[in-house]
Formats: sequence, structure tokens, C-alpha cells
Amino acid sequence: MSAAQQLRLEGIQQGIEKNTLTITKNMLRKGLDISLIQDITGLDKHRIEEIKRELEKASKK
Repeated sequence: MSAAQQLRLEGIQQGIEKNTLTITKNMLRKGLDISLIQDITGLDKHRIEEIKRELEKASKK
């Protein structure tokens, strides 16, 4: 794989991760259950709970 192809794949992966984070935040704001969010996003429970804490912290500011 060339360096350009590798960079392209890394960029795509970063975009996917950013989109997953956005979707997860939206689902948490809507009050969806963590287990449902896990099923939809593929994220583990601890990562979702971490995102939830970040949202709660940001909303207190």
C-alpha cells in the first residue's frame, strides 16, 4: 500500500469515528438506552458512558 493510500484510509477512518461520536451523542441526548447504542454503534459500554459523562460535564458549563 502506498503512503497516499494509507493516508486516505486514515482520513476515512477518522471521519467514521467522528460520525460515530456524533451519532452516539445524539442518541444519548434523546435518552436511548446504552445497550441499544452499543448495538447500533458497536462502541463498548465504557466508551459510551465516557461520552455521556463528557456531555453532562459540558451541559453544566
